[in-house]
Amino acid sequence: MKNIIFYVFLAAALLATVMGWGDACILLIAGIFVALTVGNPVSSLTSHGAKYLLQASVVLMGFKYDIHSMLAVGSQGVFLSIFSIALVLICGTLFSRWLKVRYEVGALVSCGTSICGGSAIAAIGGVMKSDNKDMAVSLGTIFLLNAVALLIFPVMGHSLHMSEQIFGYWSGIAIQDTSSVAGAAQSYGGATLAYAIPVKLARALWIIPLAMCVGWFHRRRSEALGAEAGSFSIPWFIFLFIIASAVKTWIPAGEFLYTHGADLGVKALVFTLYLIGLGMSYHALKSVGWRALVLGVLLWIVLGISSLIWLTVSPPV
Repeated sequence: MKNIIFYVFLAAALLATVMGWGDACILLIAGIFVALTVGNPVSSLTSHGAKYLLQASVVLMGFKYDIHSMLAVGSQGVFLSIFSIALVLICGTLFSRWLKVRYEVGALVSCGTSICGGSAIAAIGGVMKSDNKDMAVSLGTIFLLNAVALLIFPVMGHSLHMSEQIFGYWSGIAIQDTSSVAGAAQSYGGATLAYAIPVKLARALWIIPLAMCVGWFHRRRSEALGAEAGSFSIPWFIFLFIIASAVKTWIPAGEFLYTHGADLGVKALVFTLYLIGLGMSYHALKSVGWRALVLGVLLWIVLGISSLIWLTVSPPV
C-alpha cells in the first residue's frame, strides 16, 4: 500500500511540475515528508535520477542566458569566491580541531561548504578515498543545511530588502548545492536566477584546483601513513552550460527552441528538488553526528555573514 501511495505522490509532483504549479520549496518539503512517512522503495533510482536530472536542467538553463552577461556576472564574483573559499577552509581546519571532528569528515564538510556541497564532497571524497560512513555523514550534514537554506534564504533576503542582484550573488556564494541555489533564486523571483546560477557555476569550477591541492596534500599524508590516494571527476556539465549559453548568443535563429529548452530546464530543476527530498531517511538523519552538524552550521554562518558584508561594502556593478 505504501508503495502505491509513493508512486501517487511521485506522479502528482511530476504533474505539478509540468503544469507549472510546483514551487521549489514546497516540492522539497513534500519529498522529505514522503520519504519520512511513506518511505522510498526506489531510493537508489531517485538518487541517481536527481544527480543526472540536476546536471541536465542546469545545461538546459544555459539557453536562458546571454554568454556575455553570464561571464560578466561570474567574473564579478571571482574575488569574493577566492576570499570566501579560503576563509571557510581556514575556519574549517580550526573548527574541526576545536570540535574534535575526524580529519576526513572535517575536510569533506569544509570543502562542501566552501564550494558546491554534494558535488565538491563527491570530488574530494574520491581524491581522499573516503569510506561510505564519512561520505554519508558529510553529505547528510550538507543536505540538511541546504534544505534549511532553501527555506530561510528567500525570507532573509526579503526581510533585509535585498535587490534581486544582491540576493542572486549572495545565494550563489552562501548556499552550497546548485539545486538549492536555483530553488532559492526561483522563489525570490524576478531576474534572481540570472545572477545566482552564473555565480554558483563559476564558483563550482574551483572544485578542480581545490581537488588538485587536496589530492597533493592527501597523497603526501597517505604516503606517510602507507595508505592509497584516490582520484576525482571533473564536473563537465558546467562547461556544457557555458556552451549552451554560447549557442544561444551566437546562433540566434533557434530562439524558439532555446526559450522552451530553458523553461524545461527550470521545470526539471523543480522536480529534481522533489527527488532530492526523497533522499532523506531516518538512517541519514541518525548518521549525522552533532559535531559534524555543528561544524557545518558554524562554517555556514561564517560564509553567509562574510559574503553578505562583502556584498554590502563592495556591491557588484
